[in-house]
Amino acid sequence: MSRISRKADREILIHPGFHKTGTTYLQECVFSNETIFNDLCSHQEVHELLVKPHDLEFNPGAFRELIGSRLSPLDSRVTDVVSSEILSGTMFTGSRDSAVLAERLQSVWPQAKIVFTIRAQGPWMRSVYIQYLKRGGRKSFEQFLRHTPEPGYHWFATALLEYDKLVFRYASLFGLNRIIVLPQELLQADRTCFLQHLFQFAGVSAKADPASASYEGKRGKSPPASGAGLLRLANLFRAAPMNPEGPAFLSFLGNSLVRASYRVPSIFGKADEKAQLDDLIGNERLDGVRASNRRLQEFVPVDLSKFGYAI
Repeated sequence: MSRISRKADREILIHPGFHKTGTTYLQECVFSNETIFNDLCSHQEVHELLVKPHDLEFNPGAFRELIGSRLSPLDSRVTDVVSSEILSGTMFTGSRDSAVLAERLQSVWPQAKIVFTIRAQGPWMRSVYIQYLKRGGRKSFEQFLRHTPEPGYHWFATALLEYDKLVFRYASLFGLNRIIVLPQELLQADRTCFLQHLFQFAGVSAKADPASASYEGKRGKSPPASGAGLLRLANLFRAAPMNPEGPAFLSFLGNSLVRASYRVPSIFGKADEKAQLDDLIGNERLDGVRASNRRLQEFVPVDLSKFGYAI
């Protein structure tokens, strides 16, 4: 057995998302704390070695070797972690690669513990849509939800609202007792409690006190839902990943409109865009969402209903 293969028997923590659930905060303000965590790789490395390779070309050994070469010393008190929301799939094409990526992770490091972060489906859908606009999309929210692509092409899928599907796939691969799901709302309401659950699950040293550690700052801030109209307008004048053919020579105008979208409430007062989004979300897969959240509760150490989740 090779040295790297033996290292793969060691336990690491993997945080595969979900998108838009406080992942940036965790990466920049928690997992970056080198006295507690050893962050093993970047988003770019995850993309290049795990996500990007074609199914016919994927080599688990390359990613395993990278991780193995960066593990903390055996006598270290820190916890090794891989955190990247791109591991939960490409949400604008329905995250159809999410199950494959879970299988790839298991083939790379079967001794991992998995922590998922989630968010109540209504606010999550608003955030996903705003992210789509930030990345250059121009469809209205209803068009974004209802769009049916040509056969052979993919789009956002409302099945993503049922978080338990991917969580149970990971549980089948890594084991039921190796999964925890933590709501972003708990992080916002009681950061110390959130970190206590995370630290205990990850096996972080008891000396790492989440109440006394410094994890300040708001990361990954997006425009409010009321700024969606300005973002759609901005995307007429700029190139972006969802609109690569946009007129780059007008990007100064597009970027100015993007900046203005963050200030919509203070300029125009409360717009009705958020209410329109909420109405559409409320009618979308509600029964499936309730059943999903009830199944998900098995992995969540706090009562989801107390944080606005449909149960």
